[in-house]
Amino acid sequence: MFFFNKNKILDTAKSFFYNGFFFEGLYFLKSKRLYFFFNNYSNKTKSNYLFLYGAFLTNTGKYKKGLIYLKKALSGSYDDKSEIYYYIINTYISLYENEKVIYYFSILAERAFSPFYLILSYYKCIKNKINLNITFDSIKELENDSKESLEDILSSVLLMMLENKTQDAYKMILDIEAAEFKEKYYYKLIFFTLLFQTKKYQQIVDYFKDNNKNIISMDILKIYSATLYKLELFEESKKVLEDILILRPNHPEALLNIAKICYRKKKYTETLELLKKAVKIKSSCKDEILFLLSVTFGHLGLLNEAFKSIKNIKENTLIYFKALFNLSLIYHDLNYYDEAKETFSKIDKQYIPSEKYYNCGKIILFDKEKNPKTDKVNYIIKFLPLYIIIFSGIVFVILYFFIK
Repeated sequence: MFFFNKNKILDTAKSFFYNGFFFEGLYFLKSKRLYFFFNNYSNKTKSNYLFLYGAFLTNTGKYKKGLIYLKKALSGSYDDKSEIYYYIINTYISLYENEKVIYYFSILAERAFSPFYLILSYYKCIKNKINLNITFDSIKELENDSKESLEDILSSVLLMMLENKTQDAYKMILDIEAAEFKEKYYYKLIFFTLLFQTKKYQQIVDYFKDNNKNIISMDILKIYSATLYKLELFEESKKVLEDILILRPNHPEALLNIAKICYRKKKYTETLELLKKAVKIKSSCKDEILFLLSVTFGHLGLLNEAFKSIKNIKENTLIYFKALFNLSLIYHDLNYYDEAKETFSKIDKQYIPSEKYYNCGKIILFDKEKNPKTDKVNYIIKFLPLYIIIFSGIVFVILYFFIK
């Protein structure tokens, strides 16, 4: 073991880490694990190992195991623990444990030396709809106007993205000329996010054709699968989502997105199986799962089950009002006309995709209300061809025997 050079090992691991080679880095450090724990190295050296190993684990979907190592690294002698806190926060976001996200973010806000990791953590929290007790203006004050380092530039880019200045953010990140910056994982993650937001889908696909083995992280794989979906390359998108499920079995977003692909292909039974699995898992996309579940139940003729799914969706959200629209039609199909009208009247019109769509529902529920006489006429019209066939058969039999 004395042939190993601890500094060289850590430098190699950092190279893997900051360039986004997470699987390679995890395998590399795993093979050196006993060497670190059975030698008397400084607390700082061991903490570096613990942080890198924990970060490799979380970037490859092993969140809970990664947290153990990241928290151990916090007890080490670091001058700045901002990056460790960022990874803990990001991991709890992935585990949908919002209270712990808020707790560790508050610690990071008090102790951060590097504004980049605080701004990046803030960005992740806002995008995941986690309410923080800190204003955007107070975060923006941390911006460094000099923009001398990659972290300074990416901090400004993230702030622009939060202000919906996507094109300006994209222009700023394109102005980065240093080749070594462009190889860094944080640059690639933010750059891919901007490419997706500015609908430059083909650039993402082209990159992965040439570098499909170089970057495999949960965040970038999700962007790639979403890109393929936007381009209607559904089988390719499904394959990437299945890779995510290998990294993290029972990933709710991956299950939901595979279900969306199956739904588009009218494979409703397969869609239902995926959604039933996804709805049992704690996630930030629970309402979206319930909504698609209700629509799928509807296609399968299971209207009571569709009704139960919609009733569990959180109120006063976009999905909620879309669900109310569907619920009113389901009530109508179950012949609960008063309930259908009452439900439809609760819909906030601005949440419905279009005026035409809204008016269509209104016509179905109000302008063509069923009544017993109309039902009888429709019943006769519906089965008239059958009556004609039966009557013709009887006449044929009578004539046959009469002529015979």
